[in-house]
Order: sequence, then C-alpha cells, then structure tokens
Amino acid sequence: MTRTNLQIETSWERPALTERDGSATLMIRIVAPTALNPGATRPPIDLAFVIDRSGSMSGRPLELAKHAVSQAAGMLEQRDRAALVVFDDHIDLLHRLAEVSSRQRNELRLALTRVDARGSTDLCGGWLTGCREIARHEASGGPERVRRAIVLTDGMANQGETSVVVICQHAAELRQHGITTTMLGMGQNFDEGLLSAMAEAGGGNF
Repeated sequence: MTRTNLQIETSWERPALTERDGSATLMIRIVAPTALNPGATRPPIDLAFVIDRSGSMSGRPLELAKHAVSQAAGMLEQRDRAALVVFDDHIDLLHRLAEVSSRQRNELRLALTRVDARGSTDLCGGWLTGCREIARHEASGGPERVRRAIVLTDGMANQGETSVVVICQHAAELRQHGITTTMLGMGQNFDEGLLSAMAEAGGGNF
C-alpha cells in the first residue's frame, strides 16, 4: 500500500436523501502537508511546458492546461528556467528556455493567451521539441539542476511517431541524459496507457 502525507477530507452536500431525489454531491478536499524543512533549499529547475492544442483538447481541457502552466510559472524562482512548447500537427516553440524573471514570466503567460485548439496530434514531436530545448542549454555550473519536460495532453497521438514502444525508448534515452518526463492527462478520455508508459520510461510522474 502506498503511504501518503496528504490529508483527504470529505463532505456530503446533505446528510440524507429523500425517496424522490436519490442524488447528492460529495466534496473531496485534498490538503498537502507543510514543508518538512521550511528552510531547506531545492535545486534550480529547467522546465519545458509542453501543451497539446489539438482539436480534441478544445474547451475545458485546454483551458485547464493553460491555467496550470500559468500557476506553475508563478511558483518558479529566478534561478529556474522555463520554456513553452505547443503542438497539434504543427509544433511551435512559443518561449525559449530562459530564467524566470518577472518579465519572462509575463511573456510566457502572454503567449498562453494566444493558444487555441486546432488540428491533429503530433504528441511525440511536441514533447521532443521541449526536451531538445532543455538539452540545448548546459546543465553544468553551480548546483545540479532538475531538468524535466511536463506534457499536458489527452494523449490522442495520431501524427508523427505514434508507436508506444518507440516513444518510450526515446523517453528512456532522455532519462539517461538527465531529462525526465512528467505526463498530465487532460479531460475525461485521455490515453492512460500511453501517458503512464511515457512517464514510467521517462522517470517522471503521471
């Protein structure tokens, strides 16, 4: 059994149901613990945010992905570096890897506002573009950096490389070079098999 320090609280909308109305809403609240060592410092981070903007991400999935990246950018420090890649069947590097100053953070967030859903899904190409942007910058010098691509997608890959085996081979190779991959499934019908396999091979989270 997996152990966790998360606190999970539940609360029903009402204590009982009537014969005529057999439905009720359950609120689940997940509370993360406070830092065990508040004074401890973490290593600097190189992050490539990779967002799927294909047609299947239209609506709430894409809006949630954009909001998540904006929130994450707000948690980074100036010693961290971030890049932004978006993809459908075309791939755009909207923000090159750069230190997260206030100006760079604002530019990244501005780029997010221009992202709209369209086209098919070259998941592998978009993800590899983010990884290459991290690899293009030296990780040496100063404290060791965490280097990670975070992909926000529904995983419906139908353009470019679509073989799970080949994609996972790429993920394992990148992991050996110090670049890990985290996959975030967006929407209700994301491809759990592909996303979890990529994260496992890439040494990240799913």
